[in-house]
Amino acid sequence: MELKNELFAVKLYELQKAYDTLLSCVEALSGKDRSKLAKRFDTVRGELDEELRSLKRYSGYSRLPLVSMLSKVQLDYYEKFGEIAEEDADNYEMDNAEKTALCAEYLIDSAVYSVRQAMAAALRAALMQDENK
Repeated sequence: MELKNELFAVKLYELQKAYDTLLSCVEALSGKDRSKLAKRFDTVRGELDEELRSLKRYSGYSRLPLVSMLSKVQLDYYEKFGEIAEEDADNYEMDNAEKTALCAEYLIDSAVYSVRQAMAAALRAALMQDENK
């Protein structure tokens, strides 16, 4: 199967949109406008909910078994994270803002790692495609 650069173009466009959203969030976080923060949070929360619904709908349905398994693992991770966060809400003697900030730090680190994994896979696929020409 030959890879199509158009596929990468679409996925890279999706990544660019997510990056633009990230920049918008950083801008909102650097300001003191609570209404901007709340609006940005509502937008991102809605996007997350939609992506989770999509993952639930399509998890496990890929032509490549590895991708099916990874999507199931990803869905399990998101669901388990939510369960743990709810169960753990009152288990520590720190305020909710601090707990949420620590979770945000962890998720940012995880996101950076995921982006690097995606870049490495895309670059490897492009190199492999070039080798096969």
